[in-house]
Amino acid sequence: MNSQRILTTSIICLLTICSLSLAVVQAQNSRAATAASYLERGNEWMAKGELDRAIADYDLAIAFDSHAAIAYNNRGIARQLKGDLEGALGDYDRAVELNPRHINAYLNRGTVRYQLEERAAAINDFSKAIELDPRNTKAWNNRGMARALQGDFVAAVSDFD
Repeated sequence: MNSQRILTTSIICLLTICSLSLAVVQAQNSRAATAASYLERGNEWMAKGELDRAIADYDLAIAFDSHAAIAYNNRGIARQLKGDLEGALGDYDRAVELNPRHINAYLNRGTVRYQLEERAAAINDFSKAIELDPRNTKAWNNRGMARALQGDFVAAVSDFD
């Protein structure tokens, strides 16, 4: 009788732990789904040119999933389009930090650095994008433009080839 009671108690404890674990996983999945919904709606706002609304939804996506590199990247695009280059740069920095293989974040950050006349830093970002995807023509073109503005015409022509 006593061993049966211990077994029953153990089973109840195990089921409770499993239920709690499942609740945590479901909560995490729910948060990720909510973040994805805000990200998607932000993309729709951006496509319509509603940048403030897009940024607000990207803020919410980030609040629900602070590791969503794409949300930081997309918010950076919206900020860049609004002329908030420093805010965009911070978002691209965070996107690259979260996902060091995020090619578009490197391209976008390079473009902002180019706009801020930080040519060497822009070239580094475009070079990283090329390293990750050697067939990315935008990265080659942007690096060539930055090199040309630095006066390195031989390297620029090489990038344009």
